[in-house]
Amino acid sequence: MWRDPQAAWDGEDWKTVTTSSAVGRIAAVVALAVAAVAVALLLFRGGSTYEITAEFQNASQLVNGSQVVVAGVPSGSVKSIALGDRGQALVTFTVQDPYAPLREGTHATIRSYSLSGIANRQIQLDLPAEDTAGPELPSGSTLPESATTSEVDLDQLFNTLNARTIKNFKHVIEGFELSYEGVARQANAGYKYLNPFLSTSRQVFGELTRDTPTLERLIVDTSHLSGALAERSFDISGLVHNANLMMGAIAGQSTALQSALVRLPDFMRRSNTTFVNLRATLDDLDPLVDASKPVAERLGPFFSTFRRAAHDAVPTITDLERTIRRPGRQNDLVELTRDAVPLAKAAIG
Repeated sequence: MWRDPQAAWDGEDWKTVTTSSAVGRIAAVVALAVAAVAVALLLFRGGSTYEITAEFQNASQLVNGSQVVVAGVPSGSVKSIALGDRGQALVTFTVQDPYAPLREGTHATIRSYSLSGIANRQIQLDLPAEDTAGPELPSGSTLPESATTSEVDLDQLFNTLNARTIKNFKHVIEGFELSYEGVARQANAGYKYLNPFLSTSRQVFGELTRDTPTLERLIVDTSHLSGALAERSFDISGLVHNANLMMGAIAGQSTALQSALVRLPDFMRRSNTTFVNLRATLDDLDPLVDASKPVAERLGPFFSTFRRAAHDAVPTITDLERTIRRPGRQNDLVELTRDAVPLAKAAIG
């Protein structure tokens, strides 16, 4: 049966096309709305910059655009620098994610990130630990001067010194140059171990600061010790003098001491052999010690009685000593024995 194509298009197929067009228009409108929302979010986010103003004692040669770093990672830049009511520097800078927003307890420090020069400063942010951090600081907040540290330039330090001090300081530097001449490598090796020493000292001083009462007692006891030493200053001077004489005597025998040190390794090797042989001798002495143990147990009461007898014999022995030899002439047994020789010759002939 033949069917009119126009009639077929005007019927159910037309309804299908109409429905598909409506769905397409709705999808296009939804996609456009989503794109508009995304653009609005991007614009809103890009326009809301997190900024903080920090009060520094001085700007320390900061300029607009100087970096703001957290643990060495760039996280913002300086936007403006103004003068506060009390003469402090008001530095406004931005902080980017993931470090924004900052929290109370953050410390800002102006540091040099290269050799001395112009505009080589940056702001270093030290973030607080999670267990000590305070609430979040909203954008536009101010870090007080107690939470900031300005860079101290060498020129500022030298400007505090007078001409005589600077001249003497130059002599000190020249002296350092002479003292390190020829021993630079050894000095560098010593400085290599200086950093761990300083780190350990920092921990020690941290513990002392944490336990303030103990530190106070240590200072008081040290004061008492210093006072006691001051009272015995004469004895200490004698001790130092005698120590100086002792060191001088040792230095005077440096040749003999050097010879003894040269012979010491041979002596130690021979002593080692002697001690090894002595170990075998001690093993041979074990039977003698075991056989002596019953006798040693009996010697205890004997020595106890002998101790009392010896104590009572002290006056007798003292009198006997006087009888044998007494100060004076012809009054003791020694002189009687000497006189007996000529007496025997006269009597016997």
